[in-house]
Amino acid sequence: MPWHQIILEGSTIGDISARSLINDFQRAFLAAGAPSGVRIFRTTTRTGNHIYFFSPEASAIAGTVLDSFHATPCPATPDLDASVQIRLQAP
Repeated sequence: MPWHQIILEGSTIGDISARSLINDFQRAFLAAGAPSGVRIFRTTTRTGNHIYFFSPEASAIAGTVLDSFHATPCPATPDLDASVQIRLQAP
């Protein structure tokens, strides 16, 4: 499975969607037994939009979450140098 990305607009609605995205993903992560290799990164564009990148391992356990937020596959491994890793809470 490739890396996936979700783009959320930089607004109050986008902030609410971002919290919902991470909460939904956290539930999927815990339901899958908190597997290793699962990583999520966030970056902000110049226009204020937020882009979330999901590692292949993250993409594999949260297909329903990714589908509900209209994730798209990345054509290549994203450049994560300017990104911040989202910390997931393991049990």
